[in-house]
Amino acid sequence: LKLFGSELLVLCSEPHLLGRLATIIPQPSLFAELRPGHDTTPLLSICDELGIAPVATGEVCMLYPEDADAYRMLRAIDRNARLSDLPDWELRSGDHCLTSEDQMRRRYPHCPQAVDNTVKLAGRCFTEWDFSTTIFPGINANPAYGETNRNAEAQLRQLVYEGAARRYPTPLP
Repeated sequence: LKLFGSELLVLCSEPHLLGRLATIIPQPSLFAELRPGHDTTPLLSICDELGIAPVATGEVCMLYPEDADAYRMLRAIDRNARLSDLPDWELRSGDHCLTSEDQMRRRYPHCPQAVDNTVKLAGRCFTEWDFSTTIFPGINANPAYGETNRNAEAQLRQLVYEGAARRYPTPLP
């Protein structure tokens, strides 16, 4: 985090962790995440104390409120459990869906600046994507992996196969 703190946008909903993160992540990159169904008082107190901006999120895990039953079913399948065996923290209501800015303002009337900050944060994240080409992250050419002028795709393929060979005992195709 110290290396990439200025390039990352970090949201944290735990007051004790937020205080620790504030010592290593620059203020413009660190935010306190207000989530539905959680007491915001301790988080807002530490925001005031440390000068960290709050943002309002929906802790979104479904598109529409009526998707709540399907979400719970998927969580049970993922955990290989019965619905009745899901822990409370796995259960989500229809409140955990995408909402409009107006709905978020109604959800967080005590902290309108959190919704304002969310809009600003979304603006910082917005980018124009070109989906017509494949984009690989830059990989520094490393002589240990062969030619230094090899393209990123070939180098990535080699790294993937080397990692798979370390992890899986059977020959790879």
